[in-house]
Amino acid sequence: MGTHMSIPKDSFKRHSGRKSDHSNPTSHSTIETLDTRETYDSRGSEKAYSSPLACFDPHRNGDSDRMSVQHFGLKALFEGRNILKNVNKYVDFDSPTRILDLGVGTGSWIMDVATENPNATCIGIDKLPIFPQAIRPPNVTFQILDILDGLPYQDNYFDFVQLRLFGACLQLTNWPIVLKEVYRVLRPGGCVQLLECLFEEATDEFLTVYTNKLRVLMAANDLDVHIAKQVGKLLADSGYTVIQEELKEIDLRNPKAHLAKEFMYIIDESINGCRPILYEIYGVATDKEFAVWKAEYLAARRNSSFSRWYAAAGMKPI
Repeated sequence: MGTHMSIPKDSFKRHSGRKSDHSNPTSHSTIETLDTRETYDSRGSEKAYSSPLACFDPHRNGDSDRMSVQHFGLKALFEGRNILKNVNKYVDFDSPTRILDLGVGTGSWIMDVATENPNATCIGIDKLPIFPQAIRPPNVTFQILDILDGLPYQDNYFDFVQLRLFGACLQLTNWPIVLKEVYRVLRPGGCVQLLECLFEEATDEFLTVYTNKLRVLMAANDLDVHIAKQVGKLLADSGYTVIQEELKEIDLRNPKAHLAKEFMYIIDESINGCRPILYEIYGVATDKEFAVWKAEYLAARRNSSFSRWYAAAGMKPI
């Protein structure tokens, strides 16, 4: 069975006076219908997707494209780097190295890194088999794994590990567990890198209401809208030596600003992916109502907000 997402009913005011229409196939009218996705592990057994807010469906038209645009947009945002600059002081990527990407998704990041570092052995893991099955660099392999089940690698095995965009997937109580397991498989002197997007954007009345709703929803599911601001602290609390922290932002108010168009596309497609949750917390009942709400949201983002991304790298002490 899928895990039911907890949405405090009394925390939200309806977008309209009407309740959701049970006859509308696109309407998610009750909390009980908002199960998280289900997937299957490599042994074929049914497992619930771990995220209380796992609203993105990579098989939906647009989500795979969004992931690809997001990867290259983030690379451009961080000045053409897939890996924070200070990591190179501790990891020699010109030598044979082992690199692990947790939550690999469609594999854009790990395949790009593998191409840039042909001497590296690169492994990407995810709960969903949406990574390329055939066309990929020869030094990349993919595995279907749930990181909450532990990592099937020996101690001190990897030189570099990445986790990014786990803010809506990994509950606060699980961050220390995952980072402890990463610590185990990382060699002394090896590095881990975190990258998260700031969920909170309370820059006008519309976005303030949206952020408050999102904050309540995430808190009810042991998640934090401010998790991006805590990436350095998460590493330090797990025993890593923090070697770099960085904030990058895109001014969405200026359509000619660097990467503004690309990140508005990412936001647009992300909203489409989260439609079931938004139907419920705003009480919209039809595609038309959703389109009206979405247009208002996108206009608010373009007129008053930034897209902010926080990254941190930590080294396992020698």
